[in-house]
Amino acid sequence: MVPLEAFVAQHTGTKFSADLFYQRLMSFPKRRPAKTVVQIEKPEDANLADWFAELRSWFDVNDCSPLLFAKAGTVMNRDRFNIKFSDDVQAHLFTSSFAKYGPSIRSIGGEQTGVRRSSDLTDPPVDPDMAKMF
Repeated sequence: MVPLEAFVAQHTGTKFSADLFYQRLMSFPKRRPAKTVVQIEKPEDANLADWFAELRSWFDVNDCSPLLFAKAGTVMNRDRFNIKFSDDVQAHLFTSSFAKYGPSIRSIGGEQTGVRRSSDLTDPPVDPDMAKMF
């Protein structure tokens, strides 16, 4: 086998430096894995503690620890919460398990997941102040 240095010199006419190659490689920004944020709305008539207990139970049963669970704001007397997942599969499972609460889902740091409600076109998006935290 031809050493890498000789191969590069032969094909490019330049001297190859493994150290320089490594330095340049490491200078490229690293792509962070995508995180998925689910925004869910607490029903107006639900007791906050009972509703949280329902969500917590799901997290426990599914061995899921969200990266973030934070209030995203209130729209028309309904509290909205952002739940940040590191695992896209768990985010989708959570969304389907709690479809009755009309969750919306977005991917940050990567491509859009494409799974959203049609009403997302009229609902406020995930709170931009929360997005800064990611």
